[in-house]
Amino acid sequence: MTDEKAISRGIGASTELTQTKWAFDEMRKLVIEKWASTGMEAVETREKFFSAVKTIDMVQKALMEVVTAGQVAAHAKDMADLLSPDPRDR
Repeated sequence: MTDEKAISRGIGASTELTQTKWAFDEMRKLVIEKWASTGMEAVETREKFFSAVKTIDMVQKALMEVVTAGQVAAHAKDMADLLSPDPRDR
């Protein structure tokens, strides 16, 4: 993937995370509340709630990894521009 593509994807993921953070947080809170209020005998239901929490966390982590990759690509591009001996390479 090119630096420009990684930077663009990172910016998009950052925007998405910013706009949906409240939704992820609220959904996670509600699922944990349901999980906590489910009786111990409802093993399958509790496992589904646990799985839902893990899925929410994995989606947020995946978005954050794209954001980080974009930030790293932007930094690498900036450093390459600074270190380029020929201004035409910038």
